[in-house]
Amino acid sequence: MAKLPGYFFLVIGFAGVIYFYTYNGTEIESKELWIVFSFFMIIIGGFLLVKQKIEAIRRELSEPMKTTETNKDTLSEDNPE
Repeated sequence: MAKLPGYFFLVIGFAGVIYFYTYNGTEIESKELWIVFSFFMIIIGGFLLVKQKIEAIRRELSEPMKTTETNKDTLSEDNPE
């Protein structure tokens, strides 16, 4: 779910860093502030992508446990000892 916003923040952040790093005009007085803001956007995008990946791995690891518990329940019903 967070893949699209993560990639969006990464792309906008990289574009902002490249644009403001090469900017030589006089209209934007604090281009360094915009470069820092763009770096924060890159960090937020990376965080969202890593968070999504960790959640996917966590879901994948929890699924076999659920099926194992279900199999134990059916085995115990078949063999009442």
